[in-house]
Amino acid sequence: MRYQLYRSVPVVWRSSRCIQFGVDSPVLIDGLTAADTELINAIRMGISARDFDARAAHLDVSPARAASLLSLLTEAGVLMPVERTAYQASSTTHVDAYAARIREEPSCITGRLTRPSVLVLGPLRRGLQALLVAAGMRADIIDRAEDALTAAQPLVVLTGAWVDDAVGAGFLHEHGIDHCHLTVGQDQARLSHVIRAQDTPCTRCAIGFRCDDDADWFGSWQALWQQAPSASLLDPVLCALAYAHQAERVREHILHPGRVASDLVISPSGEVVIETPEFHSSCSCRATVPQDLSHV
Repeated sequence: MRYQLYRSVPVVWRSSRCIQFGVDSPVLIDGLTAADTELINAIRMGISARDFDARAAHLDVSPARAASLLSLLTEAGVLMPVERTAYQASSTTHVDAYAARIREEPSCITGRLTRPSVLVLGPLRRGLQALLVAAGMRADIIDRAEDALTAAQPLVVLTGAWVDDAVGAGFLHEHGIDHCHLTVGQDQARLSHVIRAQDTPCTRCAIGFRCDDDADWFGSWQALWQQAPSASLLDPVLCALAYAHQAERVREHILHPGRVASDLVISPSGEVVIETPEFHSSCSCRATVPQDLSHV
């Protein structure tokens, strides 16, 4: 066991007896002695549990008070016990702030985030892939949905300008590959739930509902799809908002599979509307994998 403070948490000494942790919701620990201060500084540098106990004894700090200090730091959400390996700050910088927020060891978060492969396809792939990598995920760009077949259980993010990539979604669904949509239009961006064959509503379900509301919707989709719009036609601010939300949802999916079950609609102002996807009665995806959409 090793004690370390999350290095992303700001620390301010308000006085020799009072220390502040955090900024947005600061936590104050008051009534500290000079010995307490030395122990806190030792923890900030990183110290093993055995050395901590020895340092406390050397400073004439009772085991009960030393344990109380550790308890206060834990309650403040700043103490990071490292169970297996020493804290390697240089390899976890990209997840330090997130790990502190959810109170987990950064090296564990890094390991879990880089284990699966995230593949990004479509006109917005470069902007999204850059943010996924910056957030600590293993993300790669692919040019075709077929390229996902060579990866082991990947999550594919299909990006689209104006319209969803229903063609790529059909192929991925047919081959049982988890995927989701990030589509930026004129006035809003849409982020789909993670689509899992036979487990969640698929892209064909969404198409079915849209055709119910607009009988000519599919023909319009085909015309827009064939124009192959690029990211340069879209509002970069709206794209950035979509990237941020999508990166958070991909991270959530990797760490907690099954939680990304809703769709999001994002406006340029940052307002977010949550929608619940539904199975369409004309689609057989709940029972069997639907046919390939590559003919559209």
